[in-house]
Amino acid sequence: MIAIGGSIGNGLFVVSGSALANGGPAALIFNFIITGFMLFNVAMTLGELSVAFPVSGSFASHSSRFLDRSWGFAMGWNYAMNWLIALPIELTSAGLIINYWTKSVNIAVWITILLVTLLIINLFGVRGYGDIEFFISIIKVIAVIGFIILGIVLVFGGGPNHEYIGGKYWHDPGPFAHGFKGVCSVFVTAAYAFSGTELVGLAAAETANPRKTIPRATKQVFWRILIFYIASLTLIGFLVPYTDSRLLNKCNANASSTSDTSASPFVIAIDEARIKILPSIFNAVILCAVLSVGNSSVYGASRTLCALAENGHAPKILAYIDHINGSYVDAHDGCLVKFGNTYFLYGTVYGKCHQSTTICDGVCGYLNNTFALYTSADLVNWTLISNNVVPEVTKDNNHTNYWMPNVGYNSRTRQYVMIYWSSRYGFQNSLVALAVSSTPFGPFENIPPLVMQGGKVISSTTGLFIDDDNTAYVRYNTRDAPLRHVIERLSPDWMTSTGQFSIIFEKQDYPWFEGGGVFKRKGIYYTMLGADCCFCQWGADARTFVSTDPLGNWTYIDQLNYCADGKAPPDHVSGMTVNPCSINDPYGTNFTVPAQQFNVATLPISSEEILYMYYGERFRSSKDGIKGHDFQAWIPIEFTENDSPKPMKFYDNFTINIQEVYSTESF
Repeated sequence: MIAIGGSIGNGLFVVSGSALANGGPAALIFNFIITGFMLFNVAMTLGELSVAFPVSGSFASHSSRFLDRSWGFAMGWNYAMNWLIALPIELTSAGLIINYWTKSVNIAVWITILLVTLLIINLFGVRGYGDIEFFISIIKVIAVIGFIILGIVLVFGGGPNHEYIGGKYWHDPGPFAHGFKGVCSVFVTAAYAFSGTELVGLAAAETANPRKTIPRATKQVFWRILIFYIASLTLIGFLVPYTDSRLLNKCNANASSTSDTSASPFVIAIDEARIKILPSIFNAVILCAVLSVGNSSVYGASRTLCALAENGHAPKILAYIDHINGSYVDAHDGCLVKFGNTYFLYGTVYGKCHQSTTICDGVCGYLNNTFALYTSADLVNWTLISNNVVPEVTKDNNHTNYWMPNVGYNSRTRQYVMIYWSSRYGFQNSLVALAVSSTPFGPFENIPPLVMQGGKVISSTTGLFIDDDNTAYVRYNTRDAPLRHVIERLSPDWMTSTGQFSIIFEKQDYPWFEGGGVFKRKGIYYTMLGADCCFCQWGADARTFVSTDPLGNWTYIDQLNYCADGKAPPDHVSGMTVNPCSINDPYGTNFTVPAQQFNVATLPISSEEILYMYYGERFRSSKDGIKGHDFQAWIPIEFTENDSPKPMKFYDNFTINIQEVYSTESF
C-alpha cells in the first residue's frame, strides 16, 4: 500500500496545476508518461539492488560500493538535504491548507503542532512511519480512485449541471500552452511529483523479508504511475482548461497567486461541477497527503544521515540507533559466508525453544527446526531474509531433526549448494542432506542426500570446505567405533562422494571432539576440533590439525583456546565440567558459559586481506532462558610469523551482543 500511495502528495494534487497551466493538457500527459517510464526503470533497478544488498542508506550506499565513495558521499548528502528542505516546505503548505477553513489562528501554531506530531510518530521507528503511511496511503488511494470515477462521470455530463464536456478544452484553448518552452517546464514538475518513490528501497534494510516484499512493492509502482498519475491527470486535462486563472502559473502574470489548495486542479474540477462539501473533503485529503510527505521527509533524512555516518561521511553521532525495536538473530549452529559484497548467516531457528537445564538441547531443540538466513553488509546490522530457507527440510519423513547448514557456490554448475545434518532423535539413520538453489537467498530445494564412505553413523557436526580449484569436501564426525573426524571429497558437481577420504583424527572411545571448520591459508589446510560435551568448556580445548593436502596426513599442533588471563584451561575430561574462563556477559557481569558447535569462517574483507573467524554458540547465555536468544562469540584468528595460529582468548571486539544485531522480525 505504501508503494502505491506513499509518494502521492502536493506534487500531484497541487503543483500539477502549474504543469497544466504552463504546458497544456497534452504536454501534461506526455511529460508524465515519459518521466513515469524513466521512474519505473529506476524503481525496478533499485528494487533489484535492494533485494541483493538490503543495506542502510540504499542507493547512497550502493553508489559508494559500486562507483566511488565520493559519489556516495555526494548523493547521500544531496538526498538528505532534499528531505531536510522538503520538511519545512510541507509543514508550511499544511498550515496554508488549514487556512482554507479558518484564518483566525496564526499559521506558526499549526506548523509547530504538526512538526511535534511528526517527530513523535518517527520516535516509534520504522513501525511508526509504516503504520501512519499505510493508513494515509489508503485515504489517498480511495480519494484518487473516487476522483477518477467522478471525473469520468463529469466528462460525459453526469454532473449536477449536466454539461457534456468531452474534449471541449482540447479544442479551446487547445492541447499545448506556451509552445516548446511550456512542454519542457512540465518535466521539472513531473519529476517533483514522482519524488518519494525511492523510499521503497530506503526501507529495505528495515524490512523483515526484503526478498519477498521489495519486488512486490517495486512492481506496484507501475500501477501507481498508470492509474494515480496518468489516468487522474488525463481527466484533469479534460475538466480544467489551462487558462483557468486559479491555477498556479509561472508563465502568466495574470494567473492566481494563491498559496492554498484552492489552486489544486482537483479542487477546481470539483468546484466547477458545483458539488457542495466535496471540495472541503478533498482539501482534507490533500492535507493528509502533505503530512504524509512531511512524515517521509523525517524518515528519509534520518535514515540517509545515519547511513552517511556509518560509512564515515557524516559525524559518528548521527549513526546512533536506539535498538529498542530490534529483534534477536535466530540463526544458530550454521555457517557465516560471504558472496559478493554481502555476508550471509545461515543457521538453525530455535524460535521460542526454552533451553533445558539437564538436556543438551532439550526436546524442542531436536524437533521442528527450520533454517534461517540473515544478510549484512558490515557484520553488525543484519536483515532477516527468510526463517525457512529450506521449505521442505527433508524428503525422508523418518528424519525429524536437522542442524548445521553450510552453503557454498559451485562455479562449475552455477548453483548454491547447502549441506546439513539430518537424523531421527539421536544419531540413528543420520545422513548428510543436500539442497540446491540458483541464488544464495534460496529457497533451497532438497535433492537425494550424500552417501559418505568414511563412517556409518554420522554425527551432528558437518561442514563444507571449498578449495581454490572449486573442489568441495565434507568434514564430518562418526559415532561408530572407532570415533573419527573425516574429510571426504565430493564429485565436481558436489552431488555425490568420490569415495576418497582422509581421517583427521580418531579414538576408540570418549572423551571426544566435534565441530571443526576447515580453512586454507598460504597453502596449508587447518581444521579445529572442539570439546564434544554440551555443558563443557566454551570451545576451550579446541585442537588444531594441519595438512598440506586435504586427503593427506593431518598433524596435531596445539590446544589453542586460552582464558582472558592467558592461562590455558585444563585438558578436556568427560562429564559436565565447568568452564574455568570468565567471559564478559553482555549485561555487564562476568560468568562462565558452556558452548559447542563452532565453525571457522573465511571472510575476504579486502582485495588483499582475509579474516579467519572462529565463532560458536554460547549455551544458556540468554537472559530470558530462550535458546533462540543465546549469544554467539566471534573471535578473529591471528597467526604467528611461522604461520601457526596464536592462542585465542575469550574476549575481543568481535564478541558481540546478539541484541545489537537486529532485524525487524521477532519471534
